[in-house]
Amino acid sequence: MADQPIGSSLLRWELIHPYLTYVGTIIVVSVTFGIFSTVLHVLALNLKRTGLIYLISMVIWLLLFSLPHGVAYFIQPFVGYNWHNRLLAMLSFGSVCGILILIGNLALNCRSRYW
Repeated sequence: MADQPIGSSLLRWELIHPYLTYVGTIIVVSVTFGIFSTVLHVLALNLKRTGLIYLISMVIWLLLFSLPHGVAYFIQPFVGYNWHNRLLAMLSFGSVCGILILIGNLALNCRSRYW
């Protein structure tokens, strides 16, 4: 097993620099949870029922994990994904969360303007 070549250049870099990988992973996961908490905040401002907010947020989180390039691709270190997979996963996460935040803010603006 030790003589086998390492699959990706990213995994090779992660194995050579494990502490930088841990720090980078902590930063990426913190930013990910911060962006998702913004989605939840917009959801909580639009909906007033707590049970419904929990249900919708869990469905959104599971959806983000089940995407072809989901959240699991970039929050797990030492897995062996290459840069392409991780960047696509970050792009899909950012676009889904950005769209949800934009739709939620538009709904808040329309509701506050016309109600």
